[in-house]
Amino acid sequence: MKWWLLAITVGVLAARVSCRHAARDGVTIATFNIEHFPKDARQVEGAFDEIAGTGASIVAVQEITDPAVFLAAARRRLAPDWEFVHDHRRSENHHHIGVLFDRQAWRFVSSAVYDDIRLGPRDLPVFEVRLAPVDVGDVVRIVVVHLRPMTAGRPVRARQHEVIAKLARTARDSGERVVVLGDFNATEDGDRDDLA
Repeated sequence: MKWWLLAITVGVLAARVSCRHAARDGVTIATFNIEHFPKDARQVEGAFDEIAGTGASIVAVQEITDPAVFLAAARRRLAPDWEFVHDHRRSENHHHIGVLFDRQAWRFVSSAVYDDIRLGPRDLPVFEVRLAPVDVGDVVRIVVVHLRPMTAGRPVRARQHEVIAKLARTARDSGERVVVLGDFNATEDGDRDDLA
């Protein structure tokens, strides 16, 4: 069973964001590609053990096949106050990307789907969620990606990186805080060069 988990502490938010799950240096945001969630009960329990262990109040997720089951598990395992927003694509592509967040700490502002990154029928869009701290602070834009995998996908990923960079610049120009995260499938040196 493959699980990828990366917890990111975003220090730039520390001075501006007040939230009950704030880490000492800032707000903890995680991203987690939960392979074909939910595959079985063991995966559900293990995934939420990992999520709870991060202490994150915002979690970007990839490969969610049943958003209703994901939200129910989050509310059962974390707290009833958690919310999940995700892309709403048709059934031809069963993987969803989205953002799970604690409503005790964050208030939903808006979401958007950007299809410019979809260069083939199986490619996923970029999903952006804007959240505001419940207490006081600036809006945070969470930009979630799940790029085409494997070595053969490298030429497409190079073009996808260009789209992400443009979206990130536009988001940054808004004056809001921006976090871009997800599964970049950075398997080649060229991927890592693009991301750097």
